[in-house]
Amino acid sequence: MFVQFSIISFVLCLSVYKMSNMTSLFTPEFAHLFSYLASMLTQIFLYCWYGNESAEVCNAIYEMNWTTLRVQVMKDLTIIMMCASKPFTMSSGHVVTLTLDSFMSVSIFEIGSGQS
Repeated sequence: MFVQFSIISFVLCLSVYKMSNMTSLFTPEFAHLFSYLASMLTQIFLYCWYGNESAEVCNAIYEMNWTTLRVQVMKDLTIIMMCASKPFTMSSGHVVTLTLDSFMSVSIFEIGSGQS
């Protein structure tokens, strides 16, 4: 995951740099580059978004109708809730923690580097 995150970050920097040097925004090359940039940002966003979802799993299980379930299923769901209650963080090679805050930092950095 670290290699993929690093390559995506590098590609984002290069894409923003190339877009900033374009003279016309209404070319097929710009549209291609913009769509590629959007797909790279989406890849990073998905990692960061699902890195924050463990609390939602715990809440969803808690709000279920437990009374209609078998005892074994209740025990299994209790174990899942206990595991999901611990914060789950995805990291990229123990260097970058993939959260929504880190995504916003990458996005702001990329947008800011394109304006120079």
